[in-house]
Amino acid sequence: MAASGTPGASIASLILGILSVILALFCGPFSAPLAIASGVLGVIGINTANKTTPPGPKGMAIAGIVLALISLVIMVLWLVFVMAAGSTSSTTRF
Repeated sequence: MAASGTPGASIASLILGILSVILALFCGPFSAPLAIASGVLGVIGINTANKTTPPGPKGMAIAGIVLALISLVIMVLWLVFVMAAGSTSSTTRF
């Protein structure tokens, strides 16, 4: 059970967001599924928190969404770097 009324989707969003940022730093595009799942669960967590009376905490869900976006930005920068490094490789003419 989630601690003190925090929706499980929010906690899962935060955890997946952290993992996606770590994976984005080392493996680039392989972090995309985790980032997408983190964003979706973050939105579900916010909607769940808004439906409760009184509205529940949304901080973990928002943090998960922000980490997912950061992960996607890192992934794009990683891909640009890899493509730029590949295009500047020397070619040998025979």
